[in-house]
Amino acid sequence: MPKVLPAIFSYEDMKSRFAQDNPDDPYTRRADLESGIYELDSWLIRVDDDNKAISTVGFKEHPSHTVVGGMYASAKGREIGGNNRALQIAREPQLNQSKPLVAAFGHRDGDNARWIAKAKQNGWKFPEDNDFQQVSQMLPEQIVNAWNSAYPNGNWAIRSIRGEGDFAKCVYLDDPTPSWFDMLKSEKRGWKDIIKVLPPSPPFESYPNYPEADNSHVDFPPQIHTIGDMAVIVRGHYLMRVNGTLHGTKDTNTDEILKWLECVKDLPAGQYYMYRNANPKDYQTILIDIIVKGMKFPNSAPEKFLGEGLKNPETGETITKVIIFTNYFNRSKDKPKRKFVPCNGAKEEKKHPAQIKREKIKERQEFNPFDPVQAAAKRKKLAEQNRRGNRRYRR
Repeated sequence: MPKVLPAIFSYEDMKSRFAQDNPDDPYTRRADLESGIYELDSWLIRVDDDNKAISTVGFKEHPSHTVVGGMYASAKGREIGGNNRALQIAREPQLNQSKPLVAAFGHRDGDNARWIAKAKQNGWKFPEDNDFQQVSQMLPEQIVNAWNSAYPNGNWAIRSIRGEGDFAKCVYLDDPTPSWFDMLKSEKRGWKDIIKVLPPSPPFESYPNYPEADNSHVDFPPQIHTIGDMAVIVRGHYLMRVNGTLHGTKDTNTDEILKWLECVKDLPAGQYYMYRNANPKDYQTILIDIIVKGMKFPNSAPEKFLGEGLKNPETGETITKVIIFTNYFNRSKDKPKRKFVPCNGAKEEKKHPAQIKREKIKERQEFNPFDPVQAAAKRKKLAEQNRRGNRRYRR
């Protein structure tokens, strides 16, 4: 099993070990990062089963804060995965628990939008975030100014030390794929076959004024279609997943979203979900948010609210209601914490086998045989199951 070595290496010793174990893939760092505010002097190394270095991460403690970063994985390390989680779990106890952490985010492969989005999910606060001003007060003003100057694009962030159990809530780009996803991929249809619904153009057109927290709107602008005083928007986040590099496919169709609209256009403000078809074993799920005047556009950053500014370009009517298609995926876990909408022939909620299994486990754990009410209910349920079984047998 891969493991993080217990030793803390200097920068030179880490590079030497990495070069020795990976002669064709030595560790490199930009020269301007080897000194100044982003110099790192303590490094951890993760090794594979052959004790060869596959990934590393560094840190350096300052009087007011600790700088972290320098994450790198070799080709084999990237294949194994899980490097971010393993290294950060090993690094956190080594850090001064009373000092905030500071880091810049620049993904080596250029996928910085997803890199920053995951960092925000994991508790990092960036200059563009609403609560950054409060968080930045943990640092001296001159330190904040220095990092703002070094990273004028705002791709640096602050967070506090993680408490016990917090790592379980974190999500990293190189986390191993969960088993339910592997099961999906092993079926006849993979994600690239499932996720393929795009808004038709026309009547939809680009609407870049919906800024996404994960910056997905930059490469995949939201699409909008206005009907009287109502607007229908397909989020950039949705479009990134459908048509981008994550789960995208060239085999797209544009004849479904307007049909979905018919199922939700008369619903009040709220969060909803529907299934793409009626097949009881097909869990393709569409998420929809409906907002009215004064409500926030979901996941907008900086925050955007529906006001008087959004109008129907043909009639001039002020938009008072927005239907937002927000995400789309094959759900293999619990049902969404949203209201179910009958649509596309699916008239009731579907339960995935994994969800049924978890419910049965929870039921067994909570059952108290010494409670007369629970015991009576259990006997009644078993009797009903036996009657159904006997009826099937008689047929």
